Parts: sequence; C-alpha cells; structure tokens
Amino acid sequence: MIDIGTLERRSTTAIVTIDSPSVNALGSVVRAKLIALLAQTVADPSVSVVTCRGRTFFAGADITEIAGPARLSSFPELLDLIEGQGKPVIAAIHGEEVHPWSA
Repeated sequence: MIDIGTLERRSTTAIVTIDSPSVNALGSVVRAKLIALLAQTVADPSVSVVTCRGRTFFAGADITEIAGPARLSSFPELLDLIEGQGKPVIAAIHGEEVHPWSA
C-alpha cells in the first residue's frame, strides 16, 4: 500500500502533505490519514500546514465512494480536530514550498 501522507517538521512549522493521485479526493482513506497526521500535531506548539502534492489541493469528495456501501463519515472528526487545535492550521493551496512566517 502506498503511503498517501507525510508529516515533516521545519523550524516552527509542522507540514502535513497528502499525495493521493489523481486529484487528492477526500475519500475515507485520505480523511483517516489526514486525521492521524494532524492528531500528531495537537500537542506540538508548531503551526500546522496542510498541503497536497500534484495539480490539485483537495478536489472534493471521492465519487467512487458514492455508489458503494455507506462509510462512516469522518468529516466532523476532521473539522473538530482542525478547529480544536488552539493554534493556526493553514491550507497551502498549490504551494510548492512552505515558509515559516516571520514578524
């Protein structure tokens, strides 16, 4: 199985990158990986940045899951995790390089 997500730390920034070709659809596997990686940053004082490899950020729902059996929705858990971190979580849309922000 290909690892679709990574967590990298650069100075004061924790960077979560999703790489799920072809369009980084937010299917159940991608949501679960995103939750797992963001959960690792909760106790870390770093700013969290979410980015995607490829030509799109998250392209929306995974349409291959629509006709299949109902899957437990993890969208509320993902949004609660992002909103409850108590620190910024930034979406780096089409950003090739993420730079820590300075005053």
